[in-house]
Parts: sequence; C-alpha cells; structure tokens
Amino acid sequence: MTRPVFVWLCGVNRPAGRRWAGALKDCPPPIQWAGEHPADWLARLPVQADLADGDAAAAAVKEAARQLLDLCARRL
Repeated sequence: MTRPVFVWLCGVNRPAGRRWAGALKDCPPPIQWAGEHPADWLARLPVQADLADGDAAAAAVKEAARQLLDLCARRL
C-alpha cells in the first residue's frame, strides 16, 4: 500500500531556524515551506512510498533527503 510520507528538514534551534527559514522561502514544488515562523520544521517534502517494500521506501526517503540537502546547499 502506497502512503504519503514526509521527509522533514529541521533547524538546530529557534533563532537559527528562523534565519534558515527565510533563506528557504519560495521552495520549488513539491517542497513545502514552514512559513515565516517555523516551529519544529523548516521545509518538508512529501514522498509516495510503499512502506511494505522497505528497500523502495528507503530509496524514496534517501532521494527526498538528497533534494532537501541540495536545496540547502543552493540557498544557505
């Protein structure tokens, strides 16, 4: 069964998270931005993954993490 899974990009602390969130504004879809006042996450990427297929789910999460890291590398 394929279910939506989110890969979250989180900040280290609130002040740094607010600075980083500003740099991540206008994320390219499907990446979702937390907004001007992030709480527990800065950006997230929805991933469709079949959780019954561990290898495929792990590969999907790994690819999403790579996309979020690439976004950070370009903007931070």
